Amino acid sequence: MHCVLAVGGIHLGHCLRDDHDVTAKAWFHYGKAIERLKFYLSRWKVAKPDDLLRLLISTVLLQDFEAIRGNVDGEVFQHLRASRQIASALFNSTLNIDTEIMGVALEAYCYRELISAFRLGVEEADIQQVLNSFVIDLSCLQHLPTFGSCFWYCSFLFMQIPLISQLAGRRQRELREGVDMCCDVEYTHLYNKISSWRPPGQEFSANCEVDIEDSEAVSAMIVRISLLLFLVTSFYHKSITPHELCKITQPWVTEALSLLQFAHGSPTIIALFWPMIVIGSYAREVSDQSVLQRMLSTSTHKMPIVAKGLVLLECLWRSQDTEDFGLSGLERIADRQRTSLCIG
Repeated sequence: MHCVLAVGGIHLGHCLRDDHDVTAKAWFHYGKAIERLKFYLSRWKVAKPDDLLRLLISTVLLQDFEAIRGNVDGEVFQHLRASRQIASALFNSTLNIDTEIMGVALEAYCYRELISAFRLGVEEADIQQVLNSFVIDLSCLQHLPTFGSCFWYCSFLFMQIPLISQLAGRRQRELREGVDMCCDVEYTHLYNKISSWRPPGQEFSANCEVDIEDSEAVSAMIVRISLLLFLVTSFYHKSITPHELCKITQPWVTEALSLLQFAHGSPTIIALFWPMIVIGSYAREVSDQSVLQRMLSTSTHKMPIVAKGLVLLECLWRSQDTEDFGLSGLERIADRQRTSLCIG
């Protein structure tokens, strides 16, 4: 209950124009939740499956709390680490548990785990833990009745994120040490998989009006573009100039912006927040920047994370440093502001 009140309070406090009383109460409940969670986490290995489920829901809600406020201090990543063994134990449990609640909790955890790897600076140990867990193969959750609540069409795309993140780290070692680690082979393999992907059973055209079902396919294609931007940056970062990288990425930015008008107002638009920020970090044209600025500033999702994402993009766009471009530039801006990326 403390977790639920904390999440609701931090959101409500922002909606009420930073109501300090509501925000203070949200932090009170957050503190109480952390206090109780520390006690139960010290005993999770002897916990019953129902208790594991409650623990997982609690840690996922605390991730939501930190994500809503913009992941200011990177606490989302800390709560994720607390979730991993609990989620794994719950997934491997053979006892009878409410499959709907468990399905929502496990998928929410997997979503946060995968989206949090959508950046260049992920620690290798964190990536290895994801790659060695059930998260890397979401098909193992597809039998659950609630599957798709977070990933909709995009489970295949999200499963590529830790692979790209792993490639980013290996590619930098390859460049630094001058030793062939076959990164070009892995890059080509991932590029072909992602670029050829289409939503299941969907014939897609960006030049016609689409209904709400088709708008989910549009959203999935926008996620696909953001992953291609992530992939080319992971491979080419520090091996070509930002200007050369911009020439590669600009057609995808143009395509993504043409698609966003079809996704605007879709129920899936909130899941496009971080992909939109990623796409925005590659937008060099003022007209493209204006489109994204307008969409974020007029978003009906009034949360600190949205405001912070727009601030980071505006700082990136105003920067005179040519290195401040794309995901790497976004991370440079966040470092200068002594904050974490607002992934959510």
